[in-house]
Amino acid sequence: MRIYFRNDRNLFADVSKIIFSIINDYYNEVAHTAVTSGAVVSYQTYGDMMRHNPHWHCIILEGGIDEQGSFYHIPVKDTSQLTEVFRKRVIKLFVEKGL
Repeated sequence: MRIYFRNDRNLFADVSKIIFSIINDYYNEVAHTAVTSGAVVSYQTYGDMMRHNPHWHCIILEGGIDEQGSFYHIPVKDTSQLTEVFRKRVIKLFVEKGL
């Protein structure tokens, strides 16, 4: 899996989409309405000493705007539940791709 993951840019993109989807779903649930938010999600494939270490960096808007133009401020404090959702969705993606 490691070699496949290292060379599959589409897989990195799929994980980036999962990250944004989780944030967006969280904001919609907390706001109790559909909101549009924004994020910059980028991946990095290396770590210290140039070893393969895939990870993501995210800059997210803390909240979103509804259809009427009202902004909902939704700070992200405790990420433990979001982390668990991320883990499950990534494992599901890997299983679907046969990894």
